[in-house]
Amino acid sequence: DREACARAGRMYRGPASRHRMTKNLLEIPVGELLGGRKRNIAHAMRLGAFLLVVPLPMFSDLPPVFLWWGIAICLASMLPGYLWAIGRAPGIPIFPIFAITHLWAFGLPVLTAHPVIMNYPPENMQLAGATVVGFLFLSTIVWLAVAKRPAEAHSIRVIDTRAGAGLVWIPLVASVAYNFLTLADRADILGEFNSIIRAGILGLNTLAVFILCLRWGNGQLSPRARPILALLLILQLATDAASLLLIGSMTTFLIALVAYTAGKGRVPYITATSVVLIFVFLHVGKSEMRERYWHNDTTVVLEPQELPGWFGEWIADSLDASTSNMGDELIGRQKDEAQPLWWRSSTMQLLLLAQDLTPSQLPFLDGETYEIIPQLVVPRIFNPNKLRTHEGTYRLNIHYGLQRYEDTFTTTIGWGLLNEAFANFGLKGVAGLAVVLGLFYGWVTKFSAPGSLLSLRALFAILVLSYAFQTEFSAGVYVSALFQSTAALVALSFVIMRREWLPGKRAQEEEA
Repeated sequence: DREACARAGRMYRGPASRHRMTKNLLEIPVGELLGGRKRNIAHAMRLGAFLLVVPLPMFSDLPPVFLWWGIAICLASMLPGYLWAIGRAPGIPIFPIFAITHLWAFGLPVLTAHPVIMNYPPENMQLAGATVVGFLFLSTIVWLAVAKRPAEAHSIRVIDTRAGAGLVWIPLVASVAYNFLTLADRADILGEFNSIIRAGILGLNTLAVFILCLRWGNGQLSPRARPILALLLILQLATDAASLLLIGSMTTFLIALVAYTAGKGRVPYITATSVVLIFVFLHVGKSEMRERYWHNDTTVVLEPQELPGWFGEWIADSLDASTSNMGDELIGRQKDEAQPLWWRSSTMQLLLLAQDLTPSQLPFLDGETYEIIPQLVVPRIFNPNKLRTHEGTYRLNIHYGLQRYEDTFTTTIGWGLLNEAFANFGLKGVAGLAVVLGLFYGWVTKFSAPGSLLSLRALFAILVLSYAFQTEFSAGVYVSALFQSTAALVALSFVIMRREWLPGKRAQEEEA
């Protein structure tokens, strides 16, 4: 009752309804994320490991070195997720998500015989495979050592459902509006504040999607609000994908899926499968669209009313590519225009390139791409001569002869954190990165463990999770984007959050 809540230092939220079966979101601890559904993840990973180790070697015609190192990378990528699923690691699976990205960035491209990778001799593959596996094992050990014991906290900041119910919609609406401005090439109307607004919107949009989908799954979103949220999510995914870069929309969908599942207690398999199939289908025609619009040195400008026609053209290309490949296979002719999704996201060939050329032909960068990070963190409004956000990536590509400086204004070849570390300091850099990321992801997991899924700590962890999914970010992009998004989250917390004591902590402090 009200008096009992006052004595415990907690807010009274009114009498409980007999018909309400949902659990208050402020009472769902971080440790209960996905609940018993983690057992299904563990079963799926056991099955995946079995298929990799037993049937695959029997039917694969890959050279043994490529085959077994590809399998080792995939198993090392899956290990943190399996440990989390069986309860060996607590909290939000930030590091397991980061580790699993190495499955399609390094492992699957090897097992599916990526043509660039197969051009390297076996000894190069052996070194690259050992580098990735060693990186994953070392970072896993450090992450487990730090994350196992939750941090102590007497009080936490949580969302005030009365003050934040309406404000939490603003970042999602603002993100959709900003995407429309960007597609129409009108983001310059924001002037010098453009970079600050973009960073704030992108970070807070992730949190808005998580909070709203969590409430939807938990049954705390009104029936009138659900179709509005569904429409905004569709617009968010569509405007992100219209840039012909699917990673942003895929990340948003992953966050929405995890949040809804955490609130509902079960996975919406039909919806999840349908959206995944849509992404796969669009990927088939993506190369044709990029060939048509990216290689003409012109900026693609799309007004809102042009989006249906744009996606109609994309769907037609995907249908043509699908039927053409099917026909070619029936008559025994191979067509290589539509590449597997993991070939597009592969960064293994860049690691092989760096290890082949460095230091025998090219020197290590010795921290050149890390030295610029402090400049990237400062908003452009305070530093008009600020370097471009992807400056570190551009320097890597120029150093290894993949691009000229003028090429960087139209295209970007992402390297990822592991490859960047090797290009700077070799194997010592990879080992150092493993320790740093293991410590950081372990600390974030530990820091977010106390309290509920709607606490400031947990939302910061979700923010970190959204960046851990990015396989091509350099350290400069990662740090600057996370810093600016975190600053926006902290500022918003003073508006929509309140302090709440954890059970028993206030009484213990008063006794002391």
